[in-house]
Amino acid sequence: NISKNSFLGITGPSGCGKSTLLQIIAGNLTPTDGEVWWGNQRIDLFKEDERAAWRLQNIGLIFQDFRLFTHLTALENVALPLELLGRSTQDAFEEAMPLLDQLGLGERMSHKPNTLSGGEKQRVALARALVTRPVLLIADEPTGNLDQETAAAVEDLLLSQVSLRQVGLVYVTHDLRFASRAQEHWGLHESQLF
Repeated sequence: NISKNSFLGITGPSGCGKSTLLQIIAGNLTPTDGEVWWGNQRIDLFKEDERAAWRLQNIGLIFQDFRLFTHLTALENVALPLELLGRSTQDAFEEAMPLLDQLGLGERMSHKPNTLSGGEKQRVALARALVTRPVLLIADEPTGNLDQETAAAVEDLLLSQVSLRQVGLVYVTHDLRFASRAQEHWGLHESQLF
């Protein structure tokens, strides 16, 4: 049960199921056992297209490997989720541009991912996750591909945006320092949270 403006960090050894857990929370995977509830809705019983629509409206996803579309500019990457929700390209751009600007990417909007640094790519990914005004952000090793200084800057930005926008955040990390910044910190071992 994650509330607005709360950070939940999850750590555990490689291969223990952290990413799988996040994918279940996000509705990308259905559990082999147990139930997944979102308020009074049991999302593991949703059909795949229902889960996709629910996820697009409620969840913002951030990945270690950024998962940006290489043929799209930063602006187009961030606007895409809004277009999938039925917004016009112009409206989506008008929503995405100030967000990119707030995240320090005002001069990089027309750049494609292969011309961006790792930190810039992750800020684009953060903007894409935030643009639909989700209830919950889910971040899978969001600083795992970044050097220490860039990782710290991205962490600060991520946590400040969670507070500013009053969303919940669940993230997994191998970085115990990053995990220690969570309001709640859970460990995962042999499919058990502790």
